[in-house]
Amino acid sequence: MKDGRTSAGSGTKNEEFFAFGKNVLSPAAGTVVAVEGSRPDGVPGKIDREAEPEGNFVVLDLGSNVWAFFLHLRSGSVAVKPGQKVKAGDVLAQVGSSGRGLEPSLHIHLQDASEAGRGTAGLSSSRTS
Repeated sequence: MKDGRTSAGSGTKNEEFFAFGKNVLSPAAGTVVAVEGSRPDGVPGKIDREAEPEGNFVVLDLGSNVWAFFLHLRSGSVAVKPGQKVKAGDVLAQVGSSGRGLEPSLHIHLQDASEAGRGTAGLSSSRTS
């Protein structure tokens, strides 16, 4: 945010949002287990109820029964493939506006299963704009 705002200008274009297009970095070493990168970015201020909720995503196996999920990534920006080993600081993708949301953002959460919503415990949650 800058001066209490998440965007410059009218906020009607993804490119006006400060987070849009910023690199998403791996927080730790792990193995990529799932990706989706071809879903379209949404229009700010409008929720597409037909869109897959998570939009574009990367799922990392961090070991010790912990998986990290990175959701709402920019269409066409996913830079990793399933089976790829990553280290902390490697670029995974860019912040986007895919899935269901009002503006570009990054959703990150940890869980104890490799499929979204299948874990028995949500380990933490964070959302940044």
